[in-house]
This record gives sequence, C-alpha cells and structure tokens, in this order.
Amino acid sequence: MDIKLKSFDPAGLMLRDISISHHGIEFYLSIFSRSFKGEVFYSLEKPELLALISQLRSMYDTLNGTAHLQFHREETQVTFTMDLRGQVLVSGVIVHYQHPVHRLEIGFWTDQSYLPEFIAGLEEIASEIKSAKIVS
Repeated sequence: MDIKLKSFDPAGLMLRDISISHHGIEFYLSIFSRSFKGEVFYSLEKPELLALISQLRSMYDTLNGTAHLQFHREETQVTFTMDLRGQVLVSGVIVHYQHPVHRLEIGFWTDQSYLPEFIAGLEEIASEIKSAKIVS
C-alpha cells in the first residue's frame, strides 16, 4: 500500500511499500519537489503513527497548527505547518546514514484540501495495525 500527500506543484510526499512490522509500520519515505527527490527506508512505531494522525486531524479541523513525522528521535523529520490561508508547508530533512551520509532538506506547499485523503490512508494503516494487535 502507498499513501501520498498531493500538491498542486510537481511535488509531494509518499509513504510507499508500507508493511506492518513487529511494532508498527515500515516503508520508503519519498519526498519530491521540482527537480529534488529523496527516498529513505524507515519505520514508525504505533505511538508515533497515532500521534501524527492526531496532529494532522487537529490541524485540518482547526485550519491551524503543526504536525510532525518524526523517526525515533533521528535527524530525519517532516513538519506540516498550516498558514492562515489554508496552505500547508511541508518541510523537512531526510538522511541516509550509510557511509557516505546523504542529507536532503526539502520543502513544498500543498493545500489543506489534500489532507483528508492523506489522513484517511494513515488511519487505514493504523486500523490494520490495531487488528494485527501490534505491541505499543
């Protein structure tokens, strides 16, 4: 399964090849904007995924706020920040730690109208984790 956050630019964020692991999910995180693209393999534990869903839902419902996709306190992170016009700035850093280390800072704008589909995809995965009785 893949989950994509679309944008009106040739930009976006995708969690692709998602699989349920012992403590949550594993996936490739792909971020692309114009001619920049980065992709790394990561995992999220169940509490991290649920926190992201909660933050995104709150941000969409209030048209305000920030949500964080954070990987086990590593440098790789993606932040979603809503401005006063309903525009969402997606920004972050993805890091590939094998030698030599690669680090890509990236950012793009999307619209709050793209969030429901993205949130629904994350909720579907969370539901699969719940039915698989993944340990928190």
